[in-house]
Parts: sequence; C-alpha cells; structure tokens
Amino acid sequence: MGQSLFKDMNNFENTILPGIHKGEITSVHLAKFGYADDMSKWRAISTSIDGHINMVDIFNGKTQKSFFVDKSGIVDATPLAQEDSYAVALANNDVGLFSFKTGTTIKQFNAHDDSIGKILFR
Repeated sequence: MGQSLFKDMNNFENTILPGIHKGEITSVHLAKFGYADDMSKWRAISTSIDGHINMVDIFNGKTQKSFFVDKSGIVDATPLAQEDSYAVALANNDVGLFSFKTGTTIKQFNAHDDSIGKILFR
C-alpha cells in the first residue's frame, strides 16, 4: 500500500514559492497526475490574473509546466473528471476547458454577462 498524502504533508514546512506568477494568484489546487499512491505524482495547480496556469512540483517548488491561457486573466479553475483537464473561469466572463496534456484551450465560451467569481466541477 502507498504512503498517506496527509501523513507526508504534515512534514512540510510552511514555504513561500516566489516567482510562480507575475500577477495575483487566484487559485491553487492539489492534483494528482498518475496513481494516487505515488506521492511523486501530486502537483499544485495555480492560476493567476496574469493569464497563466502552472503546474508546480509540491516537493521541490519548481514550476514544471506553465501555459498562457487568456490575456483577460484567470479568476478560478477546477479539475475535470480527466486528471489533466481543467475548467477555467476567465476575467472576461468566459469559461475555458484547458488540457495540460496538449497545453491548449480545448473550448472557450461566454458564460455570463457579469463577472465570474468561482467555478466548480462535481
């Protein structure tokens, strides 16, 4: 059986990871890429008003992938059923479906007439 994520997380020090984004960070999510029991597959996914979505290794703090999604900025993001896909709420009131596998926006559409504050997939 694999290691417990929470047991291992208890040993982390509070650390600030500078330089992940150039703008205000709008969301951070803990996500797994691969088998849940393999602790090395867990990543932090962060979004920013600078329009980027980043994948950060939670063990060494290094940005593994960074993609520019939209010039209006990203307000929030939520993982979809596929581990490598995210729905992103954009500052221009659009919603985009983004793939880490391809590094591209799969689809983008206008969702609201006024601002989006949060997005959630269940």
